[in-house]
Amino acid sequence: MRTLSHEQIHALPAVQQAFADASNQLQRYQPPLAQQYGEVLRLQMTAVVALGFERIVWQTIATAPAAL
Repeated sequence: MRTLSHEQIHALPAVQQAFADASNQLQRYQPPLAQQYGEVLRLQMTAVVALGFERIVWQTIATAPAAL
């Protein structure tokens, strides 16, 4: 894992699945958080995937919109 580039790590099927799962989870958590905190925190949604204890990779999913 230490020798792989970020692009190679992101291309791994297990990492892609972990990002998909994290994105789904963030989509569920975002609406109530945005409604409660809105512009006070200006939340950003970032998925983080750990590859054991050696590497982590992250991906910004989206910036949370202001609460309605």
